[in-house]
Amino acid sequence: MAITINKSVENRDYKTVYFTIEYDGKDYKWHAKMKKDVSDVQGYLDAKSDTLKQGMLRQQYHKAQVPNLNGKTALESFEAW
Repeated sequence: MAITINKSVENRDYKTVYFTIEYDGKDYKWHAKMKKDVSDVQGYLDAKSDTLKQGMLRQQYHKAQVPNLNGKTALESFEAW
């Protein structure tokens, strides 16, 4: 999974970052609000990549009832499903 930042807009209290997530051969456009003092936006998004990927899968398969596999994270269980 690769995250590419497309644009960042500073608002009064936060910044909005628009980015593309490449996953499983497809591109997904996303945006996120973050604190204005985040200096390494790419590092911040990379650190959240598992959470972003799980959110993306949950949006695609919002009715999925994914069992939590023993010893696996929620993301690993979702990917195995």
